[in-house]
Amino acid sequence: MSTKSARFAIAGAFAAVLGLACLPKPATAADSALRIHWSDQRGYLRDKLVARGYDTMAREVSAILHDAGVEVEWTPLIAEPSDGVVVVLTPSDGSRWGLPSGTLGAVMGRGGPVSCVFVPAVARLLGVRRTRSARDFHELGKAIGRVAAHEIVHAITPGFPHTPEGLMVAHLTRGDLRRNDLRLSASAAAAFHHALKLRDQANTKP
Repeated sequence: MSTKSARFAIAGAFAAVLGLACLPKPATAADSALRIHWSDQRGYLRDKLVARGYDTMAREVSAILHDAGVEVEWTPLIAEPSDGVVVVLTPSDGSRWGLPSGTLGAVMGRGGPVSCVFVPAVARLLGVRRTRSARDFHELGKAIGRVAAHEIVHAITPGFPHTPEGLMVAHLTRGDLRRNDLRLSASAAAAFHHALKLRDQANTKP
């Protein structure tokens, strides 16, 4: 899965790897907060079954990030936000932006990182062609949530590399999207929590 924009420096990845040993362990209870501004460009989750699809997506992201000591607040994207992170569920294929066809998600944007989830690619990987049942919405919502969480971690910690296991593997598989539990590795959770803390501190400085 391609998840970084071209502007991310390679040196940042090496710095993240070398600094991992010094990072504190993620908190057992959430002590940071992150506002997620989300946009569903084609209303994939705004159907009669939207409650199940949206709730599943939001619950999955919240559970994953809570493991890193971060509480999530969801809000619809209305205007360009000055805080948090933007998640866009897009009907486009990644190839439209020069990414390999089948890319599930990517971090893009010049004015600030935007975590994009390419919903058609996620649905194809799941084998869900049309969302006809509550189960379809549940499965799609969970999978979208996992891809979104993957991209949110990249947006907050752009230099952090993919991990051998857990949510931050380079290529999420159908099994990863469907399995009962998929979480951040300890190193990814620590890096995410640390980066968010640093960002919060920078934003609160006069």
